Amino acid sequence: MKIGLSTKNNSGCMSPQVKLIEKGYDCIELNLRFAPIKFYSKIGVEKRLKVQKNKTIFIHSRVTDFFNSDIEIHNNQKNTIISEIKYANIYGIKYITFHLNFDNFKIHNLDNNKTEIFKLLDELNSHAKTNNTYLCLENDSTGPMAIPQNIKSIIDKYENIIHTLDIGHLNIAIHKGFTKSFKEHFDLLGQDIYYMHLHNNFGDNDQHFSLIKGNIDLDEVVRYIKKSSTKALILETRTFEDAESSLKLLKEKYGLVNE
Repeated sequence: MKIGLSTKNNSGCMSPQVKLIEKGYDCIELNLRFAPIKFYSKIGVEKRLKVQKNKTIFIHSRVTDFFNSDIEIHNNQKNTIISEIKYANIYGIKYITFHLNFDNFKIHNLDNNKTEIFKLLDELNSHAKTNNTYLCLENDSTGPMAIPQNIKSIIDKYENIIHTLDIGHLNIAIHKGFTKSFKEHFDLLGQDIYYMHLHNNFGDNDQHFSLIKGNIDLDEVVRYIKKSSTKALILETRTFEDAESSLKLLKEKYGLVNE
């Protein structure tokens, strides 16, 4: 299982992230909210190919506001992720994590808005297939996409939409009653996960702490991870130091290493 970092830490500076890969991290997620893909394109073709040779590069979309009440904002968000899909294909990146936000849909189920939701996803799935990429739908900490049954209903419908599981978000969703347990989520979606975001919290806010700080039962979570289809773990902490302490825990206590 590969273990890597998100450019969400270290203020999203791409240059240090390339150096971090050389320190033993096997993959990297370019969070486009913090590190635009131009950082990646500007590091030079030779170095970029060297980084990619034995590493896995993911993208986290910058899109945050689908279904905004302002239709121009919604269309802008849709066009943004379509452009990210095309860029991913150009750079040989196959997996793009995204959030399906529902700021204009104050509901806990999809039934009342399925027509609009699936119209958008039909289009995005088509672009993903054309560009040989996969869209990885990430679970939210609250709202419709915090409910595993809703995520499953989407993933089962589309060939090129799979799942990124954010463990920190799931912990909040459990504490706020959007899902029952880690077991419920893994039982339903464990074989649909391509990669995960790992960080910790106390179930109230999305603090992105080190795995050593928070109330997530890591013994339980790691058991589920090992039984799932997960190919990579991204340490989505706020600082490099928190990523390092998390990596040490995964290696020394749980035997999870880059391979």
